[in-house]
Amino acid sequence: MRSGGKNKQAGADPTGQPDVSRLDKFLKNVGIVSRRALAQEACRRGLILVDGRPAKASTSVRAGNVVEVRLGMSLRRWRVKDIPSRPVARASRASYVELMAEEALEPYNGA
Repeated sequence: MRSGGKNKQAGADPTGQPDVSRLDKFLKNVGIVSRRALAQEACRRGLILVDGRPAKASTSVRAGNVVEVRLGMSLRRWRVKDIPSRPVARASRASYVELMAEEALEPYNGA
């Protein structure tokens, strides 16, 4: 039997903010990648790590996790500070993630 009232989002705190998110959705919502499909493809290729382990697109992300993203010729490490419920403006990104490190990668010479 269902109780009356509004359905609350599973895993949300009293303010309505979720405390966990799928990795692909999180990367898109904070603007680390431009499209969710790009995040999914990067996960399939092993280019994204969560806490040092290769991650699937469906991996749960929580505050405190470290997400390592290798895209293009750069490697960036982000610390998750909070989980947004929807896409955030670039100016608000610092409320959700902290850039810990950024490295330029050497081109692969095929040797």
